[in-house]
Amino acid sequence: MIFSRLANFLIGRITVVDRVIPLIWSPKFSKVSLSISRRGTMVTREEEEEKQKKRRRKAIIELYKKRLGSLRKGMDLSKKGKLKEALESYIEYLNILSQFHEIPEKSLSPRHFDHKKETTELLLISQVYWDMAKIYDKNPNLYKESVRCLNQFAKFTVGFKYHFVNSEMLRKYIKSKGCNNMDAFKKVYMEIREKSGACYVSSYCFSDFHPVTQDLRRFRMLLKTNPTGQKFVDFYYTVSPIIVSFCQRYPVFGFFFKAITSPILRVCAYFAKRPFL
Repeated sequence: MIFSRLANFLIGRITVVDRVIPLIWSPKFSKVSLSISRRGTMVTREEEEEKQKKRRRKAIIELYKKRLGSLRKGMDLSKKGKLKEALESYIEYLNILSQFHEIPEKSLSPRHFDHKKETTELLLISQVYWDMAKIYDKNPNLYKESVRCLNQFAKFTVGFKYHFVNSEMLRKYIKSKGCNNMDAFKKVYMEIREKSGACYVSSYCFSDFHPVTQDLRRFRMLLKTNPTGQKFVDFYYTVSPIIVSFCQRYPVFGFFFKAITSPILRVCAYFAKRPFL
């Protein structure tokens, strides 16, 4: 009797197990279990990837804080004539900036920076590309890279307060005949000069946004529509930077130059704006 009851009990248990095992190992149950397992793995991977991104970003921010050290090192090495090492430091500086802004170095552009708060940084970047262009220019096999750096230099120059300083620096370098790829340097100088829209003498006597400067700037656009006017504009851009540079170097001369030139410019602006009325 006891054996019979025990047997029935065990048979009952086996029957339950038999019912459960097919359920556990059924394709439907396996898919659910596998889905849960995979989902858990995905969540874990996503969390891990997010942590890695945060760690990388933190490391980049730390590098960004120390970027000026690479820049100073590059400038010091360049002054000492260690151009290869200087180039490495400059590239390191630019790569830190590109990583911080999450773009390739070749895509670095002024639009990635705050023009008001980061004017100094923009100026420094222009100087780095300028020095790199000169270094690459020394090797005929690296002319393409020199031209690329010159174009970047122009991109970080046009439209900023320091465009006159950079333009003059480029003009003097061309005049000194220190560059091998002369045509490339001249081309970039012409682009900076044209795109800047600067009216050097009027800006010096008044300001960039003074009504007289604005009127003369519009008149210049009118002059450029015919060959004779274009020649005059070219002559003006050749002479005016030299005059302004001389005035800035010798303030006394600059004072008298302003006193004499300002009334003349006002009269010119008055007649210049008449075609627009």
